[in-house]
Amino acid sequence: LLLIYLWVMKQNPNSTFVDIMSSVFCKTFAKIVMFVLFIYFLIKTFLMMKSTFNFFTKVIYDELNWIFYLISTLFFMYFALHKSFKIYGRVGEIIFWVVFISINIVLLITSFTMDLTNLLPLFNNGIEPIASTGVRCAYIFGDYTVIIVMMGNINYTNQTSTKIIGYAFLAMNTVINIFIVFLCNFGYTTVNQSLAISDLSLYIDLAVSVSRLEWFGVFAWTITLVTQLVIYAHCTKFSLEALLPKKLVKISPHIVLIPLAIAFCFSTLSLHVLINNFLTYPWGIAAIIVQAGIPILLLIASTVQQRRLKNNVRIPSKIS
Repeated sequence: LLLIYLWVMKQNPNSTFVDIMSSVFCKTFAKIVMFVLFIYFLIKTFLMMKSTFNFFTKVIYDELNWIFYLISTLFFMYFALHKSFKIYGRVGEIIFWVVFISINIVLLITSFTMDLTNLLPLFNNGIEPIASTGVRCAYIFGDYTVIIVMMGNINYTNQTSTKIIGYAFLAMNTVINIFIVFLCNFGYTTVNQSLAISDLSLYIDLAVSVSRLEWFGVFAWTITLVTQLVIYAHCTKFSLEALLPKKLVKISPHIVLIPLAIAFCFSTLSLHVLINNFLTYPWGIAAIIVQAGIPILLLIASTVQQRRLKNNVRIPSKIS
């Protein structure tokens, strides 16, 4: 699905997501799609706010007043939403290697205590439980959808796709390694641990003995959470701006932050209970429709648009 987005970007380097969808379908249909994306990214942003708060209260601070966290986070997001998405790209190129190296240092040292037999048995109950769980948990995935914001808004070059694929491969490989090392170290007690990176560095003797290694993980994970939070907030703002009249585009950051603030204030559920409410078949199917259906529609729209352009090109006849 990431490759579909990249292929469309390569074919239409100067066209935004909304431009392509509107030109082939219609503006009304494009607005419906953007409304769906707005709700999708808004929920993602809210869950990231809760995840960040949960991380701070369990790992960094003994006590953290939720009002102080909410106010400071909203101010930070308000500032970030007034910046161009290209700035996130510049910052990302700088901090990616800091986060990548820090996390992999933690994984490397904690891998010495791994027990690979904890990965077994594989497919003990067949593929059906894995497939059904994959559907229910589909909402957790789909981070590649943020590329929708990039379409037509970045300087696309021949190296753009290569860089994005390279970064994506390194990130996915790291995430897989996190869970392999996590499971191999904790075994049956894995389900009792809530924060993979910090738990690895806090509860493994070898990791703790290497000069307070846990701060590598804490530092890297903090950067990751905050960055992901503002990117999802920006995606929410981008989706909303496609729905608003031009006169109201300037106040889009306010419109994004208000429901987030209200939801955070009135959400009495813990992060664990809240996420479990989203890990259901209806939410999973809805997530699959957004994550897989939209890029397929985009691919169809881009193909139709390219054919139209070819048909409109007139080949001059030879002059004898």
